[in-house]
Amino acid sequence: MSQVHKVSNAVVHQPLRDFLQQILSMSLAKRDVGSVTASDTGLRISTSASFTVGGKFYSKAAASAVWALSGDKINASKHCRFALMLDSAGTGTISQGSIEDTAAAAEVGDIASTKCCVGEVLIQTGTAAFTPGTTTFSQCISAGGSVTVTEYMHPLAA
Repeated sequence: MSQVHKVSNAVVHQPLRDFLQQILSMSLAKRDVGSVTASDTGLRISTSASFTVGGKFYSKAAASAVWALSGDKINASKHCRFALMLDSAGTGTISQGSIEDTAAAAEVGDIASTKCCVGEVLIQTGTAAFTPGTTTFSQCISAGGSVTVTEYMHPLAA
């Protein structure tokens, strides 16, 4: 009878074990991710950032020029989101998402499993196009557009 109980117990707990394994292997931005701020041509971390990649903890000291946008031109009156990622070495990379007519329709670019997405930047163009790596953020704003930086944090990574 105890053998049956052990088998039954293992079956009941397997979904919980699978769930915990998924949580522990995630890449999450911590609550103290740091302050991601925009300069005119890129994005920086103003304070240190804590994050996980594949369930392991990492830290990135405050740094300027962590991310520089690159990718496809965003025509006038369009919206595009860029994922801001860090890898285990603290190297910043970006992933350009879809270019859409509305901000709600614009999705963040693909996020590699070897990286943690710590935020995003939403480019909303006005009367002029925005070319990542060429157009400055102030030029975008001067043409009636906007640049919105959002930091991510995950409540499980508190």
